[in-house]
Amino acid sequence: MAQKLEQNPLKGNQKRKGRSRPRLDMTAMVDVAFLLLTFFVLSASLHAIKSIKMTYPPKCEDCMSLQVDEDKMLTLILDKDSKFYHFEGMAENGILKSDFSTKGIRSLLQKHQRKEDPIVVLKATKEAKYGKLIDIIDELIITGHKKYVIAPFSAKDKEALESYLTVN
Repeated sequence: MAQKLEQNPLKGNQKRKGRSRPRLDMTAMVDVAFLLLTFFVLSASLHAIKSIKMTYPPKCEDCMSLQVDEDKMLTLILDKDSKFYHFEGMAENGILKSDFSTKGIRSLLQKHQRKEDPIVVLKATKEAKYGKLIDIIDELIITGHKKYVIAPFSAKDKEALESYLTVN
């Protein structure tokens, strides 16, 4: 706080020769500044970044020859306007349309989760929204799927999807 410094007290009829200068005590302000600095540094370092953890398979030469049992595979194809299509095994087995409601995606994933060692393959068209891909990954985590792959949407997939759309 501000205090006045007392200079030599006046004796008798002597007049004041100068003004006394106020002295500002900055201790309290410095204490508050350091407390705020400490608080913001600690709170920023304690804030954990939330993200989806992706594990990648090891690099190998014979990865393309890896065979997967078709009964364990479920393929989800994301399309524009928040639509997605799915099929079990290969696309020749029949493509079905579904929605993002809990009766759609979640029940489909829960039914597929009952299989032994299930694998989900996610594919997205160019018109698909990125947020919907993240929504499906969230549903996979909620339903407890351990193995899922984000694969490119190939020309063969495009042909199968277009043939399904022309029939329906």
